[in-house]
Amino acid sequence: MRAADPPVIGHGLLEDLIDDIFGNILDLRECNRRLLEVLYVRQREEGPIILRIADIFLDAANEFRYAYPTYLVHHPTSEKRLKEELESNNAFRLFLEVSKGTMFLSCEINSCIQHCSRQQTARSGDSPKLDLKHFLNRPSEHLQKYPVLLEAVLHETAPENPDGEFLVEAIDAIRSLQSAAQLRTFQAAMGKGAPGKWEWHDLVSPEVREQFSKQEGKRQS
Repeated sequence: MRAADPPVIGHGLLEDLIDDIFGNILDLRECNRRLLEVLYVRQREEGPIILRIADIFLDAANEFRYAYPTYLVHHPTSEKRLKEELESNNAFRLFLEVSKGTMFLSCEINSCIQHCSRQQTARSGDSPKLDLKHFLNRPSEHLQKYPVLLEAVLHETAPENPDGEFLVEAIDAIRSLQSAAQLRTFQAAMGKGAPGKWEWHDLVSPEVREQFSKQEGKRQS
């Protein structure tokens, strides 16, 4: 966007637009870069069979503690500003249309690397070109997937392996991040938009709600 010619927005307004749309996404990228580096090191040290991984994700959860909630709290603002700019700014809308091809190519390369076994059944011509909104949603999707992936690892971990206990801690730590981000999003909404309409049960995990009596549920409501 900074290098766009012609510019996507008037002079002096571009940095505000970038801040509003992308928030602290560079912090997230740095957190995930470090996580990937540590995973590669563990793979080299212990491969082909990895005996411990929970310690890596416990450290990652600690690093994610600021970056992810901050990004997710800002996300409704990001979506709103993106929508407004697309509706009112033809140059910006055209820039994103052209950029879709680049983002699509990057996504296809990444997909080929991760899912090479499916290449014969997934033709690139059948894949949709993903828009910017899709990529801005990715951090939220990633945070939701980490506990699911770690639970799958836990399921395959032998009971005598001490990593099992730490896996449970890592899963709880990342889920607590999700809860904190959701609560802060609700507070920041100040009763506006979809997050502002959440009820108490939208902010409490199913595991916690199952422990409530009917009377406690009414009290919380």
